[in-house]
Amino acid sequence: MIESGARIEGFDTGAARITTVHTTRGSFRAAQVLLALGAWSPLLARRLGLHIPVQPGKGYSMTWDAQPGAPRTPLVLKERSVCVTAWQDGFRLGSTMEFSGWSGGLNPVRLAALQRAAGEYLRAPPRTPAREQWWGWRPMSRDEVPLIGPSTRWRNLWLATGHGMLGVSMAAATAELIAQLLDARAPTLDAALYAPARFGL
Repeated sequence: MIESGARIEGFDTGAARITTVHTTRGSFRAAQVLLALGAWSPLLARRLGLHIPVQPGKGYSMTWDAQPGAPRTPLVLKERSVCVTAWQDGFRLGSTMEFSGWSGGLNPVRLAALQRAAGEYLRAPPRTPAREQWWGWRPMSRDEVPLIGPSTRWRNLWLATGHGMLGVSMAAATAELIAQLLDARAPTLDAALYAPARFGL
């Protein structure tokens, strides 16, 4: 069962276990609880007395429709730390790592830096307004290694967060590892490397 659009409002706990998760769509009980909320993980974990060493690293991107001379292959503009992603009907410039807490919104200085990089390095810089201007938070862990595995504080809590800029790349492997651990199967890789216990969680 999947409950979409449900905001978690709190927990009931007892005997070092999470007994109930209260949400805007009702209250739920489960034998095991997985906290996998990316950059939002520390905010919710505080309600359980956990201080997850993850902070949001804000990134920006700008997307344009296809135009003559636009990139057709992925590029890295190394000197400007800008990545270019190309597909059939457009291309995207993405960059920056802004540590400004959980502040939302677009910073025009960051967007201007992307456009400057395009003007300096692309054979045909964009001449039309961007189709989309976007920002998002990357969950950056203190040691740049994800936290995947059981909590040492709560007997039925598991964490899967702190993947930094590799969340999409590591999603399938993380899901497989968590499933193996939850089923008490031998993991296909050394789970100790990612254990939240290294931070006393």
